[in-house]
Amino acid sequence: MKKEIAKAEAVQKKTIYKLSSSYRRDYLDYALSNAQKALSGNKGEVTFAKWLLANSETYLNGKKAPVTNINKLSKAEYERVRRIVSDVAPNGYMTTIYYKRADGT
Repeated sequence: MKKEIAKAEAVQKKTIYKLSSSYRRDYLDYALSNAQKALSGNKGEVTFAKWLLANSETYLNGKKAPVTNINKLSKAEYERVRRIVSDVAPNGYMTTIYYKRADGT
């Protein structure tokens, strides 16, 4: 069980975790907390905690948005970046993204 907990803690430092939707990160955080509490529990609690950890890691959906030039985003690239930022923001908090168009404006 300690091995699974260490693996989940390592996942929290990866890009896939950082760029996943906030509710998916919360799910992994909950599974990790549950696993840490289950260490002293009975066999059923440990088995459930292991399953929850494994399931939460596969549930993450974070990925980088490919862009050609971060200083000159196309409209499609802007939308990809905006969607990732809005998904990652907790509780639907929307951040403002400013960008330069390919024509320099």
